[in-house]
Amino acid sequence: MIEAGAIADRLDFDSEVGMFCAAGSPGDLARLKVAVETVITRSEAVRDIIAPAEISGFEFDD
Repeated sequence: MIEAGAIADRLDFDSEVGMFCAAGSPGDLARLKVAVETVITRSEAVRDIIAPAEISGFEFDD
């Protein structure tokens, strides 16, 4: 699996309500795409991220 933190350090994010935006080199954006796809295409992967975040007290802003 790709180290998401390493990718995020090299990208600029400018997301707003209802929109995700990342800017960076084509190579870094391609790696981000692979990392995101491995999560959003598997509901169990999403649960594996959300459950510990909620347990730790993170509040998702709907």
